[in-house]
Amino acid sequence: MQVPDFSTAILRISQLALLVNLGCSKEEKQFKQEIQVDISLEFSELPNGCLNDEISSCVCYKLLSDKILSFAENASFDTIEGLAYAIYKVITDFIVEFSSGISEYVVEVSIHKKNTTILAIRGGAFFVLRINNSKKKI
Repeated sequence: MQVPDFSTAILRISQLALLVNLGCSKEEKQFKQEIQVDISLEFSELPNGCLNDEISSCVCYKLLSDKILSFAENASFDTIEGLAYAIYKVITDFIVEFSSGISEYVVEVSIHKKNTTILAIRGGAFFVLRINNSKKKI
C-alpha cells in the first residue's frame, strides 16, 4: 500500500465526564463535581492502525478513557491545573504501557470545571495543558 505524504494524525476524546473532588476549600471538595475533559493526542508519524486496521496498532480510546475514569474515581485536587497534569501523566503512562512504536507525540488535556464558586463566572473555568513529548523515546 502506497503511504501518502504524512502531515499529522490526531486522536481526540471529547467531553469525558469525570466526577472529582476538586476545589481549594474543604466545602468545595465535600461533594464530587462533574468535570469535562477533552484530550488530543497528536502523532508525528502515521499510526500503524491507519494502514493495518488492527486495534492492537492503535491507542485504544476506550482503554485510555477507562484508565482516566478509574484514576479520577479516588482523586482529589485543589486546582484544575493539578488535575490536568495528573491526567497527562495517566495518558503518558498508558502510551508507554500499551502503545509500542509511538515515539513522538503531543498531549493536550483541556479541563472544564463547569461550576465555580464565583457567581459572576457563568460558563465555568477552563485550563489547557499541551506538552510535546517529541524528545521522549518510548
